[in-house]
Amino acid sequence: MKTRNKTVFYSIIHDLSSSYPISLLCKIACVSRSGYYKWLKRRNVTIVRDLRNQDIMNLIVEAYEVSNGTYGYPRVKAYILREYGWRINHKCIYHLMKQMNLQAKIRRKKQVYRKGSERMTVPNVLNRPFTASKPNEKRVTDITYLLWNNQRLYLSVIL
Repeated sequence: MKTRNKTVFYSIIHDLSSSYPISLLCKIACVSRSGYYKWLKRRNVTIVRDLRNQDIMNLIVEAYEVSNGTYGYPRVKAYILREYGWRINHKCIYHLMKQMNLQAKIRRKKQVYRKGSERMTVPNVLNRPFTASKPNEKRVTDITYLLWNNQRLYLSVIL
């Protein structure tokens, strides 16, 4: 039997307990008497827990709306801690977000550009005859960069 059905039976037993014995009502409802007393004891605790979960749900919805739906449960947890100082377990936030059908929007990955990936190729006009008959007839150049003092310096060599 599911827990929700049992809680309905327990509440009916509680309503009828002034007229009939509890052990008889538990036997008719096919629930244990100890389960009924456990429910009776924890009834107020679940009300407090439900109120706290409702407060947490409001904070989750706020964080979700602030992020335009991009925050998942870890970032929602960080947002609530940063903005309100509430320390809430990530599993609780995950469970409540799942219960409210809130899921982070998956953004497209940015394309990674590696250094030196754009290379311009020039046709080989010289065709590798490096000997020249007179000065400044043929010139060859190369560019490289050096990192110095957190800056990029370019070095160009001309032959």
